[in-house]
Amino acid sequence: MANLITNVNQACADLANIKRAITDKGVEVASGTPSSEYADKVNEVYEAGKQAEQDAFWSAYQDDGNRTNYSWAFSNTGWKDANFAPKYDMNVSNATAMFSGCRIADLEACFAKNGAKLNTSNSTNFNQAFFSALFTVIPELVISAKATNTTQMFNNNGSLHTIRKLTFEEGFSGDLTNAFASCSSLANVEFAGVLSVSITIHHCPLTKASITSLINTLSGTVSGKTLTLKQTAKEAAFTDAEWDALISTKSNWTISLV
Repeated sequence: MANLITNVNQACADLANIKRAITDKGVEVASGTPSSEYADKVNEVYEAGKQAEQDAFWSAYQDDGNRTNYSWAFSNTGWKDANFAPKYDMNVSNATAMFSGCRIADLEACFAKNGAKLNTSNSTNFNQAFFSALFTVIPELVISAKATNTTQMFNNNGSLHTIRKLTFEEGFSGDLTNAFASCSSLANVEFAGVLSVSITIHHCPLTKASITSLINTLSGTVSGKTLTLKQTAKEAAFTDAEWDALISTKSNWTISLV
């Protein structure tokens, strides 16, 4: 009998220690919780630890939300949807190769899942910002007049089908001749703002809505500029009458079909 009492007392002490260890890690164990539920509480401790480690990493990597220079920050194949979990909004001043070569698929969903936003409106450099990645969807982007380098911005994104919105601030003067090269799946882009530079986008099977928004974005005052589009995309989307009516609104541009 004495041994039984000793064993019971020891078991009670062990359970009390387990409960104390769980609560010390920040997981509540309510009074009266049966010991059969302690295993679930241990799992909660594990998940809380993972979250704490993730929070600590992103707090450091994003400087508690104060980081603005994201040059090369998420480049190369180690970055995927599973581990890209920003804790803070990204207010980017330099997007050079920011996502170049990464393996994130749905960039928009990753930001939304983590309650963060990508703000590029103050970035001065987009050189290879989204180059040669596996994106399918990219969230809204603003390209300001301060952005002087947009070389190969989206180049070689064969899986990319949607850029939610792409706004060019009036006064933007960057180079868009190869920004969309080899984007062979890009169909959906809502273009906005004012575009005053030549743009080559003939690898992209843009939809009717995308082409219309792009032409509406072209400046009505510049001269000597060229828009180069994919001929089969135009033919699939417009009748001859619709096309003539649309391009007549920007007669100051050369609109080429390839």
